[in-house]
Amino acid sequence: LSGKTICEVIRNKKEFSHLPVIILSAVLAEESSWELVGADAFVAKGPYNELKANLLKAVKKLLSKDRRESLSSSSQWILGTEHQHPRQIVKELLEANERLMKVISHISEGLIETDKDFRILNLNDISATILGQDRLSLLGKNLLELLDIEKDTTNERLINNLKNKGKPFVEFQKVRENGRVINIIINPVFNHNGPISYIALLKDITDKRKLQQEHLERARLTVMFEMAGTITHEFRQPLTVIQGLAELAERKLGFLEGSVNINAVTQYLHKIKEECNRLNQLTIRVANITQYQTKDINKGRIVELPTIEMQN
Repeated sequence: LSGKTICEVIRNKKEFSHLPVIILSAVLAEESSWELVGADAFVAKGPYNELKANLLKAVKKLLSKDRRESLSSSSQWILGTEHQHPRQIVKELLEANERLMKVISHISEGLIETDKDFRILNLNDISATILGQDRLSLLGKNLLELLDIEKDTTNERLINNLKNKGKPFVEFQKVRENGRVINIIINPVFNHNGPISYIALLKDITDKRKLQQEHLERARLTVMFEMAGTITHEFRQPLTVIQGLAELAERKLGFLEGSVNINAVTQYLHKIKEECNRLNQLTIRVANITQYQTKDINKGRIVELPTIEMQN
């Protein structure tokens, strides 16, 4: 952890918040944001005798009665910079690092840096929000334990491949206890000895998944409307057959001229029963409309209907 982060943790821990904090730094002359850290004194690294004198001066001042009475005023001392000249290259590097930290803190995804044992060294506020804990309380915790990786054999195998087989990254999803769905990408940082740290990207995709489900529901409704036209056509065919056969049956029964042919009438009535059964099967299929699918054919789409098996 960086000195700034350690100081931030101390200042936010109730049991340590009353303790004076001295920061010893080699870049005190170039750093411009020390006042935001919350330490009580800053001592620049330098020649031993000068460094020793400045440290003793800071300690005596912080332990004095005057200092204890002025703790509430957040007074600060910067010692040891009077003989130092700011190094431009160091200043530029610090400014570049500060800009990078601001970018990381404002990205829409959670970003977590861990050591080689997956202990959290740094993270942005979005990560803390996704994990549902205070940012400072997460420092030093094991990321894999926070994500319950050991309870999921598939994800545990992915992590083992990342650590032992040099995989460039792993990606998986976890459903939190609150029902939120988190997409996680973990990338290793290598040197010649293997992975030395890991960078994890966390993204809450609950809303995205909800939108996908809504899209699927709209697509299903579209299929239902398409099927309504298909079913209408399917109903018209047996109805036309029934109507025609009924008229033929009327003729054969003697309502029109000619003698009655019982065999023919029986055949017509049997056919009418078959067509009625077909209509009944169509009704059953409409009740189970979620089972239907559409297929792309050339530049159009058709609704695929299962084959109807006629029942006696």
